[in-house]
Amino acid sequence: MMSTCRDAALTQIKGDGLSKVIGDYLEQASGVSDGQSTGVAIVRQSKGKISGMGVYDCCAIDNDTGSCVKVGEKENWEQCMCVGYMKFPGGQRAFESKASEAQAQ
Repeated sequence: MMSTCRDAALTQIKGDGLSKVIGDYLEQASGVSDGQSTGVAIVRQSKGKISGMGVYDCCAIDNDTGSCVKVGEKENWEQCMCVGYMKFPGGQRAFESKASEAQAQ
């Protein structure tokens, strides 16, 4: 079940999940209301430049608490939470610059 959950998370990240996450980040950071559109634009413009997307630090979710199952407790992996990432050329500063450009358009 763990590998199925990780695979599903990776599929979501490689789909539009990362664009949504970037959009949410932009909305919180700058207060723009169209952050998700900007996130989609950034990922589209950078498609050939992004060297990798993936997931790490996955954990099974405790259905009662909605948080990661504590170490030593039984994991069922019906639901999981993972951290998604992308390798953006130039790192975070380049991403922030690209985000500013996309918001200005």
